Amino acid sequence: MRAIYLMGTKVYLRAMIESDKECGIAWFNSGLPLSGFGNHYPINAAQAETVLKEENTGAWGGNRRYAIVRNDGEAVVGSFVEESNYPTTARIGIHMAPMLPDADGLQAEALSLVIPWLRDERQFRLVQIYLPDDQRETIAAAAKLDMTEVVRLRRHVARPGERVDLVMYEAVNPRWAGVNA
Repeated sequence: MRAIYLMGTKVYLRAMIESDKECGIAWFNSGLPLSGFGNHYPINAAQAETVLKEENTGAWGGNRRYAIVRNDGEAVVGSFVEESNYPTTARIGIHMAPMLPDADGLQAEALSLVIPWLRDERQFRLVQIYLPDDQRETIAAAAKLDMTEVVRLRRHVARPGERVDLVMYEAVNPRWAGVNA
């Protein structure tokens, strides 16, 4: 099942399905959730099944997880979580499979699909995301989407041998800001 309006050249976004429990390591955020703090543990299939059953339960607001799927091969390579209180704010977190060498590029494309969908089509007033400062392609995509850096937490994210900043970006819906779009 593909949602055509959420399809890019490398990835597309779709609802999570039961069989996604088998590849939980690719989509479960074991490191950097929306708040910037993580549980830092991998997930197995039974735990992934529990997560899938508990999420996506409310009609409006709450948390929703969507799979990020590679167009070539149909492999789930990540997920994004929407935490919202419609119609005001949607905070999103994107998690990519840790073993992918092209994760930053895939994440950048997923962000370029998600932001216009939430801001322009679903009409959220504000869309927010936290990004580690070393994800250059994703940050460039955020800039192309007119997202603004609003918060920077210095040396917040641990990386092998170093720490990098965690940056919050916001996309304001021009229709709610009093600007004609």
